[in-house]
Amino acid sequence: MLLLPDPLYDAGQISAATLLWFDRPLTVSIPPAVITKDAFGVIDLVSERAPDWAPGLSFALETWRVSHEGANRAREVLDPVRERLQWAWLVYPADRDAMDRADRLIGESGFGVEELATMIDPGVAGAELLRHALLEIWLECDQDLEAFFDACGRVFAREGFQRRLVQAYLLRFAPFKGAPSPLLLSNERLLPLIVRMGEAHSGESSPLEEAEADDTLAFEIFRRIISPRLDPLSPAGAETAAEILASREDELVALRSQCDKLSEQLNGTQPDRMRAVVDEFMRRHVADDLAAVLRLSDRAKTEYLAQVASDKIAWTSLITTVVAATQGAPQLTLAGGIGAIATAIAKGVNVGWQHHKDVRDNPYRLIRRLGDAVPDDFRGN
Repeated sequence: MLLLPDPLYDAGQISAATLLWFDRPLTVSIPPAVITKDAFGVIDLVSERAPDWAPGLSFALETWRVSHEGANRAREVLDPVRERLQWAWLVYPADRDAMDRADRLIGESGFGVEELATMIDPGVAGAELLRHALLEIWLECDQDLEAFFDACGRVFAREGFQRRLVQAYLLRFAPFKGAPSPLLLSNERLLPLIVRMGEAHSGESSPLEEAEADDTLAFEIFRRIISPRLDPLSPAGAETAAEILASREDELVALRSQCDKLSEQLNGTQPDRMRAVVDEFMRRHVADDLAAVLRLSDRAKTEYLAQVASDKIAWTSLITTVVAATQGAPQLTLAGGIGAIATAIAKGVNVGWQHHKDVRDNPYRLIRRLGDAVPDDFRGN
């Protein structure tokens, strides 16, 4: 199970529900690495010469630094649940050819650069652009500092800078060309792009199979009742999650089971009746198991259930998910879209991921059957 496309640079990117629901560890990636230390010599030249493209380089350097510092803090916060995480170093192309493929994908998407810029994480994009320059372009310049300085002027120039940030961000999809499912999407702002690419390359979306729909909905229910207590993950929240995993396994299994049952019941319920069904089921079947998992007193249990039930936005979102899953879920289109983007970026290039030993409740979207959703004629070599 993989988190994509963003690296883990903040513990809040992960919901405690993800760690408590899935039996398999979640694979998360480190921020882009730059191992060519001599390339950083361009910073001294920029300080001396003050080119007009210096702000672009400064932005990329700052986002790269912040992402790595954030990743280190996240590892510290998540240390109590480290057994539930696998850190990976993603391997994917970031040279000129890869950037050109990303640029073609921008054109094929039908979105303008300004629209796409609102979908990406600019911090991740800046760090990726720095990797493109200080690793790939540095090597292309035969590690000649003067030639590299001139090349940086083209990478970080103000004109077209936003487009290059979008290109650099799209590079992160490449490792997921042949990734096993399920995947967890870390940035839902990308949904319009992913859906459009899925429709273009995988045909119309199809309803999820009943078992898959139930599994997706059960997780969504579980997340909505656990997250208010434990998210965003803090050191205390991570400690609580670790304690639940270590000493409350039976209670956790019981709560998962109730979420499964509720998801099955919702699948046959009309949308206008879903809130009433949820409220009644929560009181009768979920409350005690939830209290056992979170160690809530009777009074705290009552107050907590009232808090969860009052979150109209969360439950409206759940109802939307139920309707989508039963009437024509986008999940397969999303899977196909991710596969399409990944294949377009990585076509003909070896990609993958390597486990790296050193290295508030996001709206995760469970994406299933990635490989099956990508047509054979679009897989590339």
